[in-house]
Amino acid sequence: MNLARVGAVENISIVVGGDVCEGAGMIIYSNPNCRKVRNSHILAVSCARCKTFIANYQKVGESNFVKMYNDRIIDGVLDFSQHHGAIFCPKCNERIATRYMTKMDKKEAYRLVPSAFHKKKI
Repeated sequence: MNLARVGAVENISIVVGGDVCEGAGMIIYSNPNCRKVRNSHILAVSCARCKTFIANYQKVGESNFVKMYNDRIIDGVLDFSQHHGAIFCPKCNERIATRYMTKMDKKEAYRLVPSAFHKKKI
């Protein structure tokens, strides 16, 4: 997993296997369930209201960004090794996504609220 791409987001710390890489702001947890996906690009997801960083995600294809699969989230402000019912912004407490199981492949994913987030291709 390439954590050098996180450098685009400022004022963060990264927790990798219990170690904290020094930064100036919040703690970023790496996702232990993450696996590399071929032909994907990385999106930085942030809160629409306060512009706080939420997660880095591997997006496959050019379709609309509607859901985030748990195994494609690289890192984020939440510890994705634990089960969360929803993703909330740590700063303004806005709901970004709700957890659900997909019907076709029975995978855990987060359904995004359309007006609650911004995405930026890294």
